[in-house]
Amino acid sequence: MIKKSYFIQCYSVLHSLGAFFLMGIALSGAGNLLCLYSLKTTAEASFSFVLLEILLDPLQLLLVIVTTLLSIFLLPEVIHRIKQDSLSNLGKSIIGTLRFRRFLTQATPQLPKNQSYDDQTKLEDQVLRQFNRSVKKSVLDIRNEHLQLFINIPKEAQSQKILRAHEEQIKEHLASLYPTYLISTFERQKFQLWLRGTKQTH
Repeated sequence: MIKKSYFIQCYSVLHSLGAFFLMGIALSGAGNLLCLYSLKTTAEASFSFVLLEILLDPLQLLLVIVTTLLSIFLLPEVIHRIKQDSLSNLGKSIIGTLRFRRFLTQATPQLPKNQSYDDQTKLEDQVLRQFNRSVKKSVLDIRNEHLQLFINIPKEAQSQKILRAHEEQIKEHLASLYPTYLISTFERQKFQLWLRGTKQTH
């Protein structure tokens, strides 16, 4: 039985916290710039300055909380990579996961203007949304000696058909991106689909 690594288990949480962190930094930076601008303008802007300060205080507190949580979740993986792998592989895993999620996501086809949005089209859109929601939980974990690609299998039969139709393409894509790894066949465990790669020795 294949076990999820700590990175695979925590990636979605790390991704969400990272997004909140970047958003908080951007909003905090914009707020501080507006505060500086308000100080340089006339006294009539004092109300805006006070309002901005009131809004910035909870935002900065939230940023501290998000940063703390991000550190708590990320630190064990960083320590593990330093001791047993490499930090560069952690970066490759994060970038590789983002690339694969984008690769797996299916675009909704655009209807011609003269074609009505019937029940069949609505059903197909729903199937694609279910498929995309499921594969967006996929994670790629790259190590010095091996890699693992975890794909969350949709629970709906029609969405599963889409995934099965793309299995060979997914394997080829993984092999082309990481040619130094020998890629296995797909292994299924309940609603988990796995591809594993072993580093080739020359």
